[in-house]
Order: sequence, then C-alpha cells, then structure tokens
Amino acid sequence: MQPKHNPKQAHRLNQTLVAGTLMAACPFLSDAPFHRRLLLLAEHSRSGSVAFVLNEYSGFRLGELLPGFAGWDVPVWTGGPVEDDTLHMVQVQSAGLADSTEIRPGIWWNAHPAKAMKLANEGLLDQSKWYFFLGYAGWSPRQLEHEFDEHFWILGHYNPNFLPDEGSRSQWAQFLIDLGEPYNWLSGAPTHPSLN
Repeated sequence: MQPKHNPKQAHRLNQTLVAGTLMAACPFLSDAPFHRRLLLLAEHSRSGSVAFVLNEYSGFRLGELLPGFAGWDVPVWTGGPVEDDTLHMVQVQSAGLADSTEIRPGIWWNAHPAKAMKLANEGLLDQSKWYFFLGYAGWSPRQLEHEFDEHFWILGHYNPNFLPDEGSRSQWAQFLIDLGEPYNWLSGAPTHPSLN
C-alpha cells in the first residue's frame, strides 16, 4: 500500500517568485477568488506583487466594453478581485508600447488602453497577441512570500501554452500534469478533500 500524499508538504519546483512565473493555486486552497486558478505573476518587488488569473472568463467581449476596440470580438478575462473595474492588457507582440512594463522577454503588461485603441483602429495590432483582463490579483509587501511558504502556490516557468484560451478550461490541471511527479497527482484532487 502506497503512502498518501500529504497536502501540507511543500509543493514547489526549484523556482523563485519573479515576474513571469506561473502560479497554480494548491487544490486545497478554498479561497474562492483563486480556487483552482492559474496565474501569471506580472510584478514582484519589495512594494508588493501583481498577477493575472489566466483561466477565468469574465463573460464580456472587448468590443462591448470599449467602443475604441470596435470589431474586436475577443474575450475579456477576470484578472483578479482587485479593482475589477480597470482593464489591463498583456501583450506578446513585437516590442511593448512605450508605457508598458516588460514582465519577461517577449511579454509586456500595459494598464493604459488609449494608445492600443489608436493602433487597433489603424489595423496595426494582432488580436491573437493581446490578452485583456478586468482587475488583477494583488499582494502587499511580503504577503505572497508568506503564502508561498504556507504552500498555497505551486510555481512553474512561464509557458505561452497557458495564456488564456477560450477553447481550454483546464489550464490549471494541465499545468500540474505537465510538472510531473509529485505535482501531477494534485490535478485530480477532489474539490473537497473529505470526498476522497
């Protein structure tokens, strides 16, 4: 008989909290905003941390929310519970806009849509290279490190395959499966451990 995995054990790769890291919520984390969510860490510094949830559709299309993006029938994702009336953009096309923050080589974060709207109206943006989020996930200084030490998060390297995709609802589970042992067993963990 094989021993059962202990959910309180540290589930982590040889990975640190840096911008561009992917973070999967531990399946035993019952906090509603992050339950079985996969996040992209966009900023991590002494002043705090910012991330975007990659696998929660808001129910909105971009053209419905912002007339400046008329004709863009692309999904808007729920980036997190903080300031959910703000729009954030993650760009993976050529060089970032002038007021963008480079998350990692080849991917930028921009919270000011005006310039992007102008370029969109000029036909200069590739819709498949832009991702739009309402709100974000935020942590005060040292808060995310504390949660990581408490095993709330499982970290992995950035992989473009896990950017938001309407055709996939399983990024969280697939991320854990791709990590291999001993993480892949978590992908099938019951929503409520008492059901195991």
